[in-house]
Amino acid sequence: MEIPDDYEMLFTHGGGHGQSATLPLNLCHEQTNVAIYIVNGTWSERGRGLVNDC
Repeated sequence: MEIPDDYEMLFTHGGGHGQSATLPLNLCHEQTNVAIYIVNGTWSERGRGLVNDC
């Protein structure tokens, strides 16, 4: 990979659970932010508990 010296790279694990947490953590910075979360399958059902703060 040709990554410039002024960039950093972070490798993380988590799979589907990590991805389910990423969206609300990045988009809902304030307690007043509101998100609509649609549960339509296994992964969204598992991730629903992660969005309680959004």
